Amino acid sequence: MSTRFAYRFVRFDRILYPHSMHSSFWTILGLLLALAAPSCVSKSRARIDAQAAFLAGQQQALSHSNQPGAQIVTVIGQVRTPTLTWTQDLTLANAIIAAGYLGASDPVQIIIIRNGQPIPIDPKHLLGGKDVMLQAGDTVHIQP
Repeated sequence: MSTRFAYRFVRFDRILYPHSMHSSFWTILGLLLALAAPSCVSKSRARIDAQAAFLAGQQQALSHSNQPGAQIVTVIGQVRTPTLTWTQDLTLANAIIAAGYLGASDPVQIIIIRNGQPIPIDPKHLLGGKDVMLQAGDTVHIQP
């Protein structure tokens, strides 16, 4: 005794599926899309999230630098690592390199905040070899 199965085929992007798979295919596809939907983010939302994360990191770095007795140097600006451990031989050039400066061009302005007092540094002098020793608790502002 033979049983004949009648399949109707449905075309999905040039792939033929038996009709019986049609409803389960759409069910699974719907579930996958529903699970993936929360992780889909628009460019503008991703940009806003990135800016918020950047500002949160900068605020965290500032709060660390304001702690008394902190043996760190904070670098504010387009850097990968805003908080550095201070050592006696840490210079401004070494701090910028260690922080991972991400600017597309050389900085336009560099300001060291030491004991609440701003110390402007001309980036051209720094590139010319005139380096500055940093102290524990200094905050370096790099403006691209």
